[in-house]
Amino acid sequence: MAGGLFDGMLEPGFYNDVPFADYCGWELMNQSSLKWGLVSAEHLKAALDGKIEMGSTALSFGRAMHARLLEPKWYKANTLVAGSCPVALKSGSRKGEPCGLAGSMVEPGDGETWYCKKHAPAGSHEPESFVSSDEAAGSRPSRRR
Repeated sequence: MAGGLFDGMLEPGFYNDVPFADYCGWELMNQSSLKWGLVSAEHLKAALDGKIEMGSTALSFGRAMHARLLEPKWYKANTLVAGSCPVALKSGSRKGEPCGLAGSMVEPGDGETWYCKKHAPAGSHEPESFVSSDEAAGSRPSRRR
């Protein structure tokens, strides 16, 4: 129907390899933006204009899954996947074995070796956004810091 309400909109379907920035630029409503309407109409408008966004573990997981499923090349190139803490335990039944807890800290300039908070060397920092190896495998939601 020419001149109709839905002219120029995407056809319903599954779209592969759409960069996340392009996806975000589509003038379509999504659940995350609509939730701001529960706060106020002003918040909803700001969300639709891209001025605010809701951050949560679930939303980060959704973003990571979106990228993993629809942008596998981008996900592989741009997602930090934390390893487990390699520090040898000093006591207990596992003495000498690697700590093994999920890493959340990296040394400045290193970025390759991940440490749990207990064993992180002085000066280590927590990256703004990363997923654990369990999260990358899809068994746990991702974290955004």
